Amino acid sequence: ANAGVIKPYYTPAMVWEHVDFNLDNEFLKDANVRKAIAQGVDRQSIVDKVLYGKTQVIHSWITPNHWAYSDTVVAKYAFNKEEAKNRLEQAGFTMGSAGYYEKGGKRLKLKLTTTAANKPRELTTQIIQANLKEVGIEVELEYMPSRQFFATEGKGPLNARTFEMGLYAWVAGDDPGGMDIYHSSNIPSAANAYAGQNTPGYKNPTNDDLLVKANAELDEAKRKPIYAEQQKVWTEDLPVLPLYQ
Repeated sequence: ANAGVIKPYYTPAMVWEHVDFNLDNEFLKDANVRKAIAQGVDRQSIVDKVLYGKTQVIHSWITPNHWAYSDTVVAKYAFNKEEAKNRLEQAGFTMGSAGYYEKGGKRLKLKLTTTAANKPRELTTQIIQANLKEVGIEVELEYMPSRQFFATEGKGPLNARTFEMGLYAWVAGDDPGGMDIYHSSNIPSAANAYAGQNTPGYKNPTNDDLLVKANAELDEAKRKPIYAEQQKVWTEDLPVLPLYQ
């Protein structure tokens, strides 16, 4: 009946967009600030406005359609502006006259860097900036050519860890892995010739131990609960804000 009509289908891919937090930053080293950002960003509105509602918000570094994902244990941070503000106040921030939170006389201001000439990222960062302004966090946006943003050998802001917040994507494989991006031995620095992709600088011995165990085990049925426990630890620490698939 519909000869010649093409019907499109949308399937979420294994690429996932996220914001890395630099855990050495004076503000971002506080988990309360990271979680306030997570609660202050309306990720569903990003999916709806930027991606026409064709994909989904994610909560972990392992995507929901992956065998190693465990929905029951991951910590989820629902959009809630009042909770975000309360979290900042519990962390010792006070509202300044300009409408932004302060601590020790210093405004809670963060730079969010991403790749230039990428319309979805431009729109996403603008929504994040507007959302966080409403919870009293000032965000400065920076757009950088990809070759500069992702430059290795300590030449790019991610690899040199000079960024504050960095928005980009990872591509997930059939095997979750995780050692290269979230084990503490893979934090790039001059000491290891900027090897490894743990750009947030995430260090948690429990996380390290679970990643090692999960990668040493061959049986998928035994690996799944190890990855579940690792995701519980990771989402409770929140070194990264997962955005969408």
